[in-house]
Amino acid sequence: MRARKARLPAHATLGWLARLDGRSLLARTATDRLAELTTHLGGDTEVTAIERSLVDRLLHAEMLAMRLEAEVRDGTLKTPSDYLAVTDRVIKLATTLGLRRRARPVSSLAEIRREYAANGTPKDAAP
Repeated sequence: MRARKARLPAHATLGWLARLDGRSLLARTATDRLAELTTHLGGDTEVTAIERSLVDRLLHAEMLAMRLEAEVRDGTLKTPSDYLAVTDRVIKLATTLGLRRRARPVSSLAEIRREYAANGTPKDAAP
């Protein structure tokens, strides 16, 4: 099965990723990267609304940088300054979000044992 073609929107707007055809290579790549970035920030429950907005913009800038890098490889990049501007934006957004990985809060062993004793299954157990 061939991946469907999708176009990266010109601007990062709220929910831009959700509007892409999920079967496209672009949407799958972006969704995987979004999961990586969210995990880096401590997980979905730890990311604030402002961080989520910055992550969306960082993700869009990264996808745009990937497209421009493909143009560099193909020899079709018309304005190198566009690539430099996008790369600079990626660095600034990543720096704003934080370059160090945050640990996801997890239950202690004692908490897991108590939960297991009470319910038969710990709350952090994988499905």
